[in-house]
Amino acid sequence: MGAFLLQNWRKIMAKRKMTPNQKEYAKQIKRIKQFISRAEKRGYIFEDIIIPEKPKRITKQAIKKLRDIKPNDLYQKARAVDYETGEILTGLDARKLERKASAKKAAKTRKKKQQKIQKPETQSKEAYYPSFTDIVISNYRVHIHQFNEHASSLLENWLNKIISTNGADDTAKMLNDGAEAGYIVTYQIVYKQEALLQYMSAMLNYLPEAGARFKEEMMDAIEIMEDWESPE
Repeated sequence: MGAFLLQNWRKIMAKRKMTPNQKEYAKQIKRIKQFISRAEKRGYIFEDIIIPEKPKRITKQAIKKLRDIKPNDLYQKARAVDYETGEILTGLDARKLERKASAKKAAKTRKKKQQKIQKPETQSKEAYYPSFTDIVISNYRVHIHQFNEHASSLLENWLNKIISTNGADDTAKMLNDGAEAGYIVTYQIVYKQEALLQYMSAMLNYLPEAGARFKEEMMDAIEIMEDWESPE
């Protein structure tokens, strides 16, 4: 009886153990579902079936189909309401309006921060010393450029995007507080893309005064590698 139970237990455990293809397939499904969930919280409505039916056998081709589902593909199957006009928009048109609104808000935030950081007129150029913000950001740039080109470029664009949206002071505080909490870019992280993306996600928790929407959009960008072009 004991041998029979042990044999059945082994069969159950063997079924539970996922193959590499099954793990990657599940990961891609989770990525898409998380993207849809965040988009729905921002008012997007998904009516069409986006995620294909799970095949009986998970092949590399099936995984590729999921990997090929990009943000624009998802927004293309969505609808959203323009609350100012009541018009029903396509997901892509709604995304364009969302980006314009974010850009205006970011420009307004930068203007306010620049007005606060006015240097005294009596301070000469010769007497200028690097500030805490300058030192932290400069040191971070030097640090990340010692790694491979893919990782350093990704981190550089990520850093520039946060600076352009939230200002240099808040970005420096994020870098400093995150490092003090133990979040540091190492060789163990940069050669594992998933670990690198997890690092960038975790660091956003140390970004002061960042709105929930900005953090959600950054999370989407990190997970699906969207919008990583350098800001103009």
